[in-house]
Amino acid sequence: MRVATDALTMVTHPETEFVSCLTQDEVVDIWGPDGADNWSQVRDGFPDQKLAVFAPGSDSGTYDFFNETVLEPNDINQPRQDYNASEDDNVIAQGIIGTPGSWGYFGYAYYQQNTDRLTALAYDAGDGCVEPSAETAQDDSYKLARPLFIYVKKSALADEHVADFVNFYLDNVDAVVGEVGYIAASQEELDQARQKVADAIEAAE
Repeated sequence: MRVATDALTMVTHPETEFVSCLTQDEVVDIWGPDGADNWSQVRDGFPDQKLAVFAPGSDSGTYDFFNETVLEPNDINQPRQDYNASEDDNVIAQGIIGTPGSWGYFGYAYYQQNTDRLTALAYDAGDGCVEPSAETAQDDSYKLARPLFIYVKKSALADEHVADFVNFYLDNVDAVVGEVGYIAASQEELDQARQKVADAIEAAE
């Protein structure tokens, strides 16, 4: 059941003013196995400026989702290996903040914590440039939005304590996800989740 969304956000050093949006092909040019090391290789008209990449390491779910969304549709299985990897998004943010010409990505919460020191890029997956925001993540127009789910075994809902906990979770998840920087699921999605739980409880009785 979908309970929240994270909008993976591509960011650059604030002095990288020549780029505000990247297409999927351009992101592949940066993040793919033969990734660009100069912005001039990404788009005609971009300046001759070194491009440094900071991103999550291979143990990260953010790394997996970004690869699945950007690379795999282009039949690419692995990203470039010559980048600054970290499992700590704060380290990624600090690397980009301290490196002119840099590019990277992480969860929306870490951009929100550094809006005065990082520039978020819009993403064009084929239907025009869409900026990361709570609204575009909720309506799925931002194609780097990652849905977050809770999984419950149907038979477990026969246990009253489990059923009570799941209903409590769904009633309070909006407040919790906001505190950690995720984006709440839509009311429709939460209502659907509650109905699924109610149906499963009834079936388990």
